[in-house]
Amino acid sequence: MQNLRPPFLPAVPGLSNFLEMNLRTCVYDRAGLPGVWFCSLDAKQRLAVAIARRFFYLPYEHAMMKLSRSPQGVFRYQFHRRGDDAKGTECLF
Repeated sequence: MQNLRPPFLPAVPGLSNFLEMNLRTCVYDRAGLPGVWFCSLDAKQRLAVAIARRFFYLPYEHAMMKLSRSPQGVFRYQFHRRGDDAKGTECLF
């Protein structure tokens, strides 16, 4: 996420930019209306997770994340969910 903030406030260094991962799929309800189902919502910024949960009722989880890029331009993304219910959730790609 980059420059995440309310429209009336400036971006805050260390808070407005952070890694986020969501795994989602497109779904249809019984009436055939399309929607999005989030299987996983994770963010590195603990405060952003708290705000998303409290004010937007989104089931974000806090996760440790790293993003690096090799000299050849290959991206490496590491993810490890934090907390008691994490159950070893992690991803590397």
